[in-house]
Amino acid sequence: MKQAYADYRASGCESVGDIPAHWRMLELGRVGSFFKGGGGTKEDETDVGHPCVRYGDLYTRHEHCITESRSRISSDRIGSYTELRYGDLLFAGSGETMEEIGKSAVNLLREPAFCGGDVIILRSDVNIDAAFLGYAADCGPSRHQKSCMGRGVTVMHIYGSELKYLAIPVPPLDEQRAIAAYLDRETARIDELISKQELLIERLDEYRVALEAAPIGGADFSVFRA
Repeated sequence: MKQAYADYRASGCESVGDIPAHWRMLELGRVGSFFKGGGGTKEDETDVGHPCVRYGDLYTRHEHCITESRSRISSDRIGSYTELRYGDLLFAGSGETMEEIGKSAVNLLREPAFCGGDVIILRSDVNIDAAFLGYAADCGPSRHQKSCMGRGVTVMHIYGSELKYLAIPVPPLDEQRAIAAYLDRETARIDELISKQELLIERLDEYRVALEAAPIGGADFSVFRA
C-alpha cells in the first residue's frame, strides 16, 4: 500500500507502530490535567435545562465527539455536577469489559454543559485541536492501551493516574484539523449509509409481513418505492 508520507519513524509505542517522521508522540499527562467528575443521579434529569453527559452515554451515544446531549438537568441542580468546558476529553471510569474500558469522547458543546459521576476529565492546556484529540484518544491503538490499564474482575475501572500515560501520535496543528475534518466527513457519510440500510431493512420487513398476510397475488409492492 502506498504510504502517505515520504519518511516514517518508530513511535516507541507498540500499539501505534510507525508514524510520519515529523509527528511526535505525546502522553495525555502532558496534554493537560486529569480530574474526576461527579454529581447527581438520573432522577435529576428533565426535558429542558442544561446538557448533562453521564458515563453510560460515552458507551451508548457518543463516538469520539459530543455534539449533543441525551439528558438535561435544571439550573437548580447544576451545583451538584461538574461543569465542562469546550474541548474537555471525557473518559468512562468503569465498564463491563477490558476491551471497552475508558471509552472516551471530547466535548464539542458550545453551551454550558455538565457531567455526572464516574467520568474522568482531561482538561487540555496545550494547543491541540479538540476534535482531533477526540478521535486520537479513542482510536484502535488508544483503546488497546486503555484495555491494558483497566483493573477489576466483574466491573472494570480505569483511573487518571494511568490514563496520563496513554500515548497518541500528534501531527502539526494544521494536519490535526485536516484529519479531524476528513474523519467528520467520512463518519457522516457512513452514518448516512447505515441509515439508508436500516430503512431498507425496515421496508423489507414490512414487505415480508404484507406478503405473509396477503392472498397469493395480492401483495402490495408499494413499500419498495422511494
